Amino acid sequence: MRKNNSVLYYIFIAVSLVIIGSSMAVMFKSINKRLQSEAASKANYSSDVNKNYVDNLFSDALDNLKIIANCVEDVDVNDSKELSKRLMVNSGYFSEISFVDNKGIRRYGKSMYSQFAENPAFINAMKGKASIDDGVSVDSDNRWQISMFAPVMNKGKVKGVLIGSVLQSKLNNLFDMNVMNDAVGMCVIDLSGNYICGSGNFFGKAGSSNSNYFSFVKSVELLGDCKDAYMMKEIIKNGHDFEVRYKKSGKTNIMVGQVIKTNKWYVVSDINEASANSSGKVMSVKNIILFILLFADFVLIIGSIVFLVNSRYKDRALIDKIEALVKVEGAILFEYNFNPKSFSIFLSYGKFPVTDKKRFLGECVYDVFDYVHEDDISIRSRLRKFFESDETLFSSELRIKNLNGEYAWYEWYKITGTVIKDKEGNNISFVGKLTDADKQIAEEKNLVQRAENDLLTGVFNKKTMEEKITKLLEDRKTDRYYIFFMVDLDNFKNVNDTLGHIYGDKAICDTANVLSEIFKTNAVVGRLGGDEFAVCAIYDSFDEESLSQYIIKKAEEIRKANLRSYTDGASRVDISSSIGISVSPNDGTDFQSLYKNADMALYESKKSGKNKYTRFSI
Repeated sequence: MRKNNSVLYYIFIAVSLVIIGSSMAVMFKSINKRLQSEAASKANYSSDVNKNYVDNLFSDALDNLKIIANCVEDVDVNDSKELSKRLMVNSGYFSEISFVDNKGIRRYGKSMYSQFAENPAFINAMKGKASIDDGVSVDSDNRWQISMFAPVMNKGKVKGVLIGSVLQSKLNNLFDMNVMNDAVGMCVIDLSGNYICGSGNFFGKAGSSNSNYFSFVKSVELLGDCKDAYMMKEIIKNGHDFEVRYKKSGKTNIMVGQVIKTNKWYVVSDINEASANSSGKVMSVKNIILFILLFADFVLIIGSIVFLVNSRYKDRALIDKIEALVKVEGAILFEYNFNPKSFSIFLSYGKFPVTDKKRFLGECVYDVFDYVHEDDISIRSRLRKFFESDETLFSSELRIKNLNGEYAWYEWYKITGTVIKDKEGNNISFVGKLTDADKQIAEEKNLVQRAENDLLTGVFNKKTMEEKITKLLEDRKTDRYYIFFMVDLDNFKNVNDTLGHIYGDKAICDTANVLSEIFKTNAVVGRLGGDEFAVCAIYDSFDEESLSQYIIKKAEEIRKANLRSYTDGASRVDISSSIGISVSPNDGTDFQSLYKNADMALYESKKSGKNKYTRFSI
């Protein structure tokens, strides 16, 4: 009799769930359709406003530069005093104005011909057409800027180009002041997805302005017809406007992109869907009544489920065995149910990071991801793919927030689990296990470090040096130089022979320490073997003179730092160092070329008397 009653209860629950599910689906579909329509309308309106604002902003700035250019049409380019007087204009647009004549000679300002000689916009200006640079660049004070170019005419001929620089930070601030409200973010991107400028509330969602728009698109869940970043690239590449909905951190946003006149750039407006509908009426009277009825039905179902759970027989012996195994391992067992959605801990003998062990229900299930490190949040999409696949075991490592009063930090955990399915193959629940992996991962990182570093000195070994320098050269940026210093100790053999290997090892370690001290940042320091070291330093330079000064300065610091003496009280040995230098891209664009050419330069230093540095030359 009890079994028959249970069957009836199951039938009642199943029918009720079908009714609730279909009714809720209809209701939420109606609500979502209304919300999406209203949010899309507001997003497109915001986009139109932003597009017109950005078009006018760049157009006005370029017109302003043309006016300034007209002011110096009649000035002799050799008359620097009069040129400076005319160009000291109180312009609200530009942080810096420069003038380069048609021979490439800078007559006013800080910008140099070498910066823009191959720039298409600069070339257009040399031909008589005002243009805006197709991307951002760095000014003389190492600040990001957008450069504009206007020809300076004389009797129908171009006698030079006026260069106006607008700071990216200034445009960002203007956007912050002119976006419609805090819920709307905006940015300007080129066809490759590089950011030109944008508002702070946009970069608060997308990350640094130095990153790429398509990297942001890859990090979110796209909704609708546009499935991935590749499709977005194709839309932008073909110059089409777009409207895309996406989810990030459980929130739905709408992005609208429109092409502007300037260099076929895009203005992208981003609005939070919930904020766009915050003042709208969400539910109709019919939906409210339906919701009340569904809620009442849901309460009845919950009551029935509770009754069934309480009436079921529990195999206590089996539970005890499972608990014993979990206790030995120090694990935490949890369960995620698919319908209705819920997340709960049902067995915990480990150090559980979340102090509040409440059961998460419905959409609140996704609050669990608030405890996951932002760099590991991709586990959410990986779990979703696993749920949709035919795989039987999920395994991953991630960092989870641990709370100690008001202080929080992250520790590594390993998560493993499997999906329980019904007879038809539908997902019922995901049962998983969390174990503390902090010690294991720390040991793995230590093994990696030992594999990469020289055991005596702690700096990189030759293999790691080659890998890291190869990667640097592959990612080389324009106007960036990579200077390869090869350092070899002079008279090192006498240290070992006279004082012993203890002093020899000290000389090696001292050399590694002084090189690490001289090159604290923007450099890779390593030991190639024996008493031979190498440094690959990164240096941004616009001219050869600045590069040469930097090389001489660093080479002298290395040479002087390696003038040392070692003594055991009875004997004394003096050492110095010989240095060979090669530069990429001048002397090669791969590790082997730089190594070979620096080694040849080192040989010249040794041959010409030691305690010297030599720069490779053909």
